[in-house]
Amino acid sequence: MNNKVVLTGNVGATPKVTVMPSGNTVVNISLATNEDYIDKQGQPQRKTTWHNVVAWNEVALKVSAHVNKGDFISLKGKLNNRSYDSVIDVQVSPKKTIQVPVKRHITEIQAFEIIKL
Repeated sequence: MNNKVVLTGNVGATPKVTVMPSGNTVVNISLATNEDYIDKQGQPQRKTTWHNVVAWNEVALKVSAHVNKGDFISLKGKLNNRSYDSVIDVQVSPKKTIQVPVKRHITEIQAFEIIKL
């Protein structure tokens, strides 16, 4: 597989489990990874990056049963980019709001394996 992601980090919120109309189960996870470095002044710094993670069916069920906010996990998966059409409300005057179509773009990791460390 050319598109491969391996991350280790902390779960930022309680995993959100959804059963789709098709019967498939999906779980969404917010994952924080940290990068420690020394800045120009020689001071230690930490940069936290948040990742959107999605897992389906069997992996989703395991996550929903065993993973909680704050847990330290490792995952393997692939990077997905997708977009969808949406509408936002824009206030054009104090008494008038219009709906404006927008295209939203999402980058997320589709996890194939998640291990609680």
